[in-house]
Amino acid sequence: MDFSFKINSGFAFKFLFFLTIPFTLSLVLSFDFLFYSSIILAILVLFFYRNPRREIADYTHDVILVPLDGKVVNIKVLADKQCIQITNGFFDAHILRSASSGKIYDIKQKRGFFLQTKQDLQYKLGEKLSFKQSLGDQDYIEYVLYAQQFNIPLQHYLQENSKITLAKPCAFLACGLLELYLPTTVKLNINLDENVKAT
Repeated sequence: MDFSFKINSGFAFKFLFFLTIPFTLSLVLSFDFLFYSSIILAILVLFFYRNPRREIADYTHDVILVPLDGKVVNIKVLADKQCIQITNGFFDAHILRSASSGKIYDIKQKRGFFLQTKQDLQYKLGEKLSFKQSLGDQDYIEYVLYAQQFNIPLQHYLQENSKITLAKPCAFLACGLLELYLPTTVKLNINLDENVKAT
């Protein structure tokens, strides 16, 4: 497993720096409980902010990959799109990757509350990030992320009208919900309640 901090170094290293205080005190005061607690918390921080290396197959045709680790909780077909909802839990990697290659546009971020409640309240008051990615000449994929826990803001590493490649890290979602909107012509190869891995 690759514990890379290229993406979330800010939050991760802030936590780790804070943990040096109880760790130092434990060494000075010979307080074993504080020493082991600091070590355990540091390991949890490294685990939470991990960016595992994922092998990408050499695809010879157009493909859309699952962009986030988690569990598929809903699949619904709308008028012109199909929507896949994936929840991201504590033990999942929290890196959102691009599901395809294409241009990123229409990036919108709304600060709000970190809610784990009814969806209608979450949609109105919750922390939200959305963006679109071109798919071919006319279609597009839309990503909508909702933060739910831990009061860690949604972070993205995207630029408007920039082109990104397949499986490139796009954002950090610390336990929340992803809604992925795809064209109805896309054939799905996932099932409801399935645990999925990005790429």
